[in-house]
Amino acid sequence: MGVGAVKKLFELASGGVLKKARTFKEDVKAIESGDSFASIVNLNEGKLSDRYESGALNDYLAKKGFYVDDDKFGNVIFGKDKQSVEYLKNAKNPYEYGKAYGYSDADIAKFYETRRGGNEMWESEFLKDKNSSRREVMGAGAIVKAGVESFENAVKAYKKNKSTIKGAERKAFPGVYDDPAKIAKIASERSAPETPAMKELFGVDRRELYEMSQERGLGGESVFQRGAKARGAKAAEPIMQPANTQRVTDILTEGGKYPEIYEGMDAWYNLDPLYNQFVKLFGKEEGARRFKQYNAFSGMSSPMSDVLTETSRGTAANWLHNQGRFEDFVKYGGKRGDQPGETPRPPGMGDYPGHMAHTTAQTPAMRKYIANAGAVDMKSPKVPVYIQAALPEELGGSWRVPVGDAHWSRAVGLPDTRNLKKVDGVYKVNDASVSPSELGSLTPWFSSIADDVGILPVPAQARLWGTASHATGVESPIGASKLELVANKIYDQAQKRGVDPKLFRDYVLAGGDVKKLGLSSAALASLVGIPAHASENALTEAGGMLSGTDLSLARRDDRPFFKTMGEYGLSALRGIPLGIIDTAYAIEDAAKYLGMMPDNSAYVPSSVSEQTRENMRNLIPDYEAKYATDEDKSIFEFLGGLFSPI
Repeated sequence: MGVGAVKKLFELASGGVLKKARTFKEDVKAIESGDSFASIVNLNEGKLSDRYESGALNDYLAKKGFYVDDDKFGNVIFGKDKQSVEYLKNAKNPYEYGKAYGYSDADIAKFYETRRGGNEMWESEFLKDKNSSRREVMGAGAIVKAGVESFENAVKAYKKNKSTIKGAERKAFPGVYDDPAKIAKIASERSAPETPAMKELFGVDRRELYEMSQERGLGGESVFQRGAKARGAKAAEPIMQPANTQRVTDILTEGGKYPEIYEGMDAWYNLDPLYNQFVKLFGKEEGARRFKQYNAFSGMSSPMSDVLTETSRGTAANWLHNQGRFEDFVKYGGKRGDQPGETPRPPGMGDYPGHMAHTTAQTPAMRKYIANAGAVDMKSPKVPVYIQAALPEELGGSWRVPVGDAHWSRAVGLPDTRNLKKVDGVYKVNDASVSPSELGSLTPWFSSIADDVGILPVPAQARLWGTASHATGVESPIGASKLELVANKIYDQAQKRGVDPKLFRDYVLAGGDVKKLGLSSAALASLVGIPAHASENALTEAGGMLSGTDLSLARRDDRPFFKTMGEYGLSALRGIPLGIIDTAYAIEDAAKYLGMMPDNSAYVPSSVSEQTRENMRNLIPDYEAKYATDEDKSIFEFLGGLFSPI
């Protein structure tokens, strides 16, 4: 167990109170008030034995509205309902008993510490019992907070893929409401195998980076601060309902069963070994400045990007800025320049991808960063928090506030509670990253869930991102941390170009500033004409795939032909009923325009009509594609729609 984890447990126990056993009357009062859920009757107390023998005890408890379990041999358990009683009846360790009695983790930790007389053995016992409880009894901690009824409702919802948000407007990403055990199993199967690149380039493997991350604390204050007079977000309120809290807790818990998920995802934001390499190359002060610039440009390339695209564009921006060519990046970086009608890039610009948000979200933020001498100035709550999460603690890194990207928003259910947004005259589901008010409302809620699971908010966000990835549309490889993905890209590109991987690593980190590296003539010669960025190109010259890239990012002919064509066929079949719906609504609109049908738009808001149409489309079952991309699915759905009967 890491020093940081031990420290957290001691802090937890220090805030707890060693509880005295309650009397029978105190137990009754605690259950009635909701402070406890169930209790075992001690018949040795007072005249309870006589009352039990006469039947008066059970009658009294029944009149109080309690559920009573009596084995007729003097073992009586009562509680608010059957589920609460069963939970206590099947408790296997002090942690589960404590939860049933309504005690906090801090109080239970204090019991473990006291029982062992302060011996450090209590820490491992506490964690072992807590973790086993998490797995044997779904969401034990959330039961105490939300009540057994909410736990049961959530489990029922999983079985039928029902939303766990009461009053939700829609179910935009239905996969997030599947059984959390199923979600985690699928994620474990999608996890990218570990490559030797990170160990060779940065000295750590997945397990070692995970263990390093366990040493970290919350860090400094977050750059995101909710205003004192800030109003809560309306869309966030339903997200915090008990059953939905249970669902998010269970997804994190189930993801915690698979090392192939949690080792890489919990350590996803830990770039400490990368920072250490900067310091090794440039010294403490200059290394810190260069690392923060590299990290900022990468983070500013993240809006509307998968991680691989973000890395390619971020390292390209860092390289061109260091070369005094940032304006070339601004002018030509939005498009690759290799398509008809596009302005070709000047020589030596590299093959990194263009991006639709190049001029709207990415380069404006980079310009401000350069103008403000390295200060991040962005209105978006997601990107500044994302950049700060990847900083080492000594540079102001903070793991207090979750990175509210689009996939986190989808996983917690925000697209189902937000209003639709109008895009080019059409109402669409708002599945974007969090707004400031949403993040302000949801941070305490999610932090509480993370604490209940036993991890910090930022690693919890990353674990949720990875575990629910297939359901929220993540295309980047999961299971690998950001450091591992960067290492894979550098390593593969170095091999493709015939350059020593460690030399190319330093070349990329230096942003092509070879003078600072003190290289030999032979090393310099090997780098001539090579762009100093981690190329977007995921394929080697031999046709092999980039380490850790999932199949949806491969060349078409690298995917299983028949399985891929089968998914295309499913999309085409789905397109037929979608085509019928769209055609019917088009006929309806035309009839209203021509006066052949009454137009009720004066009485029914357009947003309601659009939502009704969207709900109709959502009735057509979709499937989780393993080989077809989202673009492929859209194309074949359109083609299928051409064969609709109307």
